[in-house]
Amino acid sequence: MKRVFVGTILLLALLAFGLQPTKGKAVPVNLSALRAIPLTLGPFHAISTNDAELTGRASVTDGSVGLDRVYVNGAGTRTEITVIPQTIGQHVPLMCNRYGGYTIISETQTALPANPGVRFNRLTVRGSADHLVTTCLYYWKTADGVFVTRPNHSLGFIAVRWSDHQQGLFVNICAQGSDAVSPGTEQALQNLLDDSYPQIARAFPAVFRNSTKD
Repeated sequence: MKRVFVGTILLLALLAFGLQPTKGKAVPVNLSALRAIPLTLGPFHAISTNDAELTGRASVTDGSVGLDRVYVNGAGTRTEITVIPQTIGQHVPLMCNRYGGYTIISETQTALPANPGVRFNRLTVRGSADHLVTTCLYYWKTADGVFVTRPNHSLGFIAVRWSDHQQGLFVNICAQGSDAVSPGTEQALQNLLDDSYPQIARAFPAVFRNSTKD
């Protein structure tokens, strides 16, 4: 009976740890370094930016400040790229969208065909109010490559990552609208992810001011 009681207490403690929000360590970051990400990435050109907001120094605290640009290609495909310094696992899109009232259509994990080392998650959701479909490809750029949570987002797995307090650049590339799930848009998103990755990897050490490898 005592063992069961102790086991229950430990389980509850682990759950509490896994569910608690974390801000990680207060790591200084240089947001202005994100401006180095080109306004042209392959066939995509930026038509809207928040570059003027990327000033001074900040710290990885709530992970809410970073690059936010809208790119469009010659076919008229509009995509939004966000690149935010934050603690790994602090913002899990599937969980945030679910809690925000969005319907999760699908989430899968895959890798870039031309660069298998770059793994990312593909998440498709539908808005509860406007019913618009959004497809996003996301990952965290870390000091030693990339990191993505498993599609089922195991609580224990997230808790372990949070306990590391590892810092990275959260990268989210999204398309919204009736063609958000079309093969053409899917390919355009992957191409944009492929074209942007070397630039984001190059910006990483400037943002965190430490040595890194791709």
